[in-house]
Amino acid sequence: TECDLSHGKWIRDPTGRPLYTNGTCEFIQPAQNCEKNGRPDNEYLKWRWKPDSCELPHFDPSLYLSLVRGKKLLFLGDSLARNHHQSLLCSLSQVETPRELYARGRKDIKLEFPSHGFVLAILWSPLLVQHRRTSQAFEIHLDTPEAVWASEVSSYDIVVISAGQWFFRPSIYYVKNTTVGRNEQLPHSSLPDVKFTYGLKMAFASALEYVLHSAGFSGLLILRTEAMSHYEHGQWNSGGTCNKTKPTANQSSEVTWTPSEMRRLQLEASREVLTRKSRAKFRIIDITRSMFLRPDGHPGRYRGQEDLVVHDCLHWCLPGPIDMWNQMLLHVLQEEVSQKL
Repeated sequence: TECDLSHGKWIRDPTGRPLYTNGTCEFIQPAQNCEKNGRPDNEYLKWRWKPDSCELPHFDPSLYLSLVRGKKLLFLGDSLARNHHQSLLCSLSQVETPRELYARGRKDIKLEFPSHGFVLAILWSPLLVQHRRTSQAFEIHLDTPEAVWASEVSSYDIVVISAGQWFFRPSIYYVKNTTVGRNEQLPHSSLPDVKFTYGLKMAFASALEYVLHSAGFSGLLILRTEAMSHYEHGQWNSGGTCNKTKPTANQSSEVTWTPSEMRRLQLEASREVLTRKSRAKFRIIDITRSMFLRPDGHPGRYRGQEDLVVHDCLHWCLPGPIDMWNQMLLHVLQEEVSQKL
C-alpha cells in the first residue's frame, strides 16, 4: 500500500543520534553549523518523524548509494535546496568520501562518489525561471526556465526541484516578454497588482512542464514542497526570533496560511502539468506539515555571525530535522527502483 509520509507525528527518540556531526562532515554551511556556533541545547536532535500509516526507516547511506549506483542526481533551487543537498552530502560522506568534479563558489557544485559512480550536483536557481535583478525589483520571466539548468537537466537521472522564498521579493512579472504586473512587495508602481502566488505557481508550472515535456528528460523528477520559516515577534529584518527547543506540542495544529497556500499552488501546478503523459516519472516529497511542527530546528541566533540581532529561522541546523528529508528521498527511490527507475 502507498504510504502517506506527509501526515504523522514527531516522536521523541532519546537514543537517536545524527548520522554525522560537524566533526565528521566538512560540507556544512558555516551559518547552519549550529553546534559549532554555540547552540547550547541538543534536544532538537532527539526526535524522529513517524507517519500515521507506516514506519519511516532511519536513513541508510549504504543502501542509498547502492540504489543510485551509476546515477546522477541534481538539486535545483535556492538556499533551502542547498541546505538539503548538504544534509544528504554529510550523510553519504560517512560511507564514502566524494571528490569534487566542479564548483563555482558554493552555488553550483558537482561531486562524485567514485566507488558507486554516483554524481551529486546542485545548481542555484532560486526562482527556477529566467530573471534579472534591477535596483528596484526582480524582473521575472515566468514562462522561461532558467538557462543555468535548462540546458543540463536531461543529462541527470534524478532531479529534486524546490523553491519559494525568493517570490517574496519585489518583482515585475513577464509572460511572452510582455509585462503582466508586479507583486505586492513592489509598491508605488503603475503596473497591475498581481499576487506573488501567481508568480510562484506559474514559475513552478513552467519548470515542471519543461522537465517533463520538453527537455528530453526521462528520469525521475521529485518536487519538494514548501518548508516554512518560524519567525516570531517580527521577520528576519525586523527583530524576528526563534528560540524554541522542542517540536510544537500540539501536533495536530493547522499549518499557517502562507506555507499551506504555497504548497497548494505547487501541487496544483504539478497536477496541471501531469495531465499530459511524460516519459519521465514524477513524485512529490511533501514535508510542509512535518517541518511546520519543528520551530526548534533553525539556527536562530547561532548563525556564527557577530550580529546577534538577526536570527535565521528559515534554514535548518545541520545536523537537524532536515535530515529527515533524506529518509523520504530514500523511501521514494526504493519504490521507484523496485519499479525500475
